[in-house]
Amino acid sequence: MSDKNEYIEMFLELRKSQEKFNYYFLGIIIGLLSLSIQTFDPKILYHSIYLMIITWMLLLVSFSAGFFYETQSLKFKKADLTKSSNKNLADQYLKTYQNFMVKAHKYQIFSFFLAIVVFALFKITNIYSLPILVECCIILIVIILGGLSSLVYNRIIAKIEKNN
Repeated sequence: MSDKNEYIEMFLELRKSQEKFNYYFLGIIIGLLSLSIQTFDPKILYHSIYLMIITWMLLLVSFSAGFFYETQSLKFKKADLTKSSNKNLADQYLKTYQNFMVKAHKYQIFSFFLAIVVFALFKITNIYSLPILVECCIILIVIILGGLSSLVYNRIIAKIEKNN
């Protein structure tokens, strides 16, 4: 019984560390959003204004998904751990909240990196005046690469679970 209590305490400490990092990441996201809105000057005629609006929307989606992820993870309390007779508490944690939390976390990370790419594309298009077709192709390539990386990630996880 002592081993289980030590494992519960270690698992709770891990969750606390993960929560701190997630709040830190949420702070970075909201900081980037507020900084980009604050420094945006509507008096200047930009080449591709829609890219900046897409960046803001993606950062909002990223923040919302991360906030949802954190609110869902707070539901998994110590009482859930002590009621469990399962030795592998991390598996129980993932089984309980996998549907919501893993998807929310993937949306958060993907939309954040896509927002960074779109913002960089906004800056590049205003320097080099790229045509809209090139901009759309670059965004499409990034979305396809993100989808492929997600597919590869899911297959790797499935292989690991199959071997265990």
